[in-house]
Amino acid sequence: MIYPFVRAARDDGHVHRETVSILRIWWERWRERRRFARELPWMADEVLEDYGLTREDARRLCRRPFWRA
Repeated sequence: MIYPFVRAARDDGHVHRETVSILRIWWERWRERRRFARELPWMADEVLEDYGLTREDARRLCRRPFWRA
């Protein structure tokens, strides 16, 4: 099944633990990406090079909207 949270809601209205786990993972990944994007402008060129990024790549990543992970 591609989307395991599709079958999350039961008849009694409770949410499966799988759904909560998936949402928690999604939230943590989003927070980590956001934190990284906020730190990018302040990183030294050597650090960016370690990540395989140029200064222009870092600028582009910082300007990207949150829904385009």
